[in-house]
Amino acid sequence: VVMSYLAEPLSRSAEDRSEKDNKTIDVILTLFHNLLHIKAFTRSNVDESKRALENAMMRVFLEENVLEAFVVVIVFFL
Repeated sequence: VVMSYLAEPLSRSAEDRSEKDNKTIDVILTLFHNLLHIKAFTRSNVDESKRALENAMMRVFLEENVLEAFVVVIVFFL
């Protein structure tokens, strides 16, 4: 669902993007960044809990093509 918000802004070249397009891309990248930095909230088995959370997040990212979107965003912004 979140990836659909990136489709339209990324369909335009960097020069043709509006301020709203750039903000949309920025917000979504910030969301992914924050999701990846969630701290485990249990004191016991912290490493195991964190690893499980990271693995689950990566599975969802792969299923939703988030990693491919990161590559596209990087190509457009570099």
